[in-house]
Amino acid sequence: MLLCHPANQTKTGAFLEAVLQAHQLETGTSYSLFQQVYANTSILASDTWAKRTWSKLDSLSIHLEFDSPSLQLLRRGDQLLVDLFIDSLVDQLTLKWLNWCRIFLHAVTLSDILNADGTAITLKAWKGLRADSRSDRSFSQLDWWEQRNMEVDFKAQS
Repeated sequence: MLLCHPANQTKTGAFLEAVLQAHQLETGTSYSLFQQVYANTSILASDTWAKRTWSKLDSLSIHLEFDSPSLQLLRRGDQLLVDLFIDSLVDQLTLKWLNWCRIFLHAVTLSDILNADGTAITLKAWKGLRADSRSDRSFSQLDWWEQRNMEVDFKAQS
């Protein structure tokens, strides 16, 4: 019943789509929440009814297809940061910390934190400073939520 709403373009369908897109941005992967591997990325998602549904579906080995826009790679050779972290086989706590940093910086892709020729991390990203104006090349066009101040965390990891 719930899955009929997006196809029928109801308000409930729009809400469901918004929740799933927010989770996708939060986890930083190219897959919709229900298509992600729960064991890999559940640590990155807030505890919501959608995450609990995802957990239950995973425990029952139920695969749910939900058509949702994916995070886009806009530059040639670009990669999603979370995919890079997972491919690097970082442990779950490191993955969670790296994701907090990514969210604070409003970064989705590698090019969001690299200089124009892709040879180095920008000074702002390195210092844990978010791009703050549209004149910054890496300024995100996505609708991000408020994130706790990470200045202390960035200094602790430097």
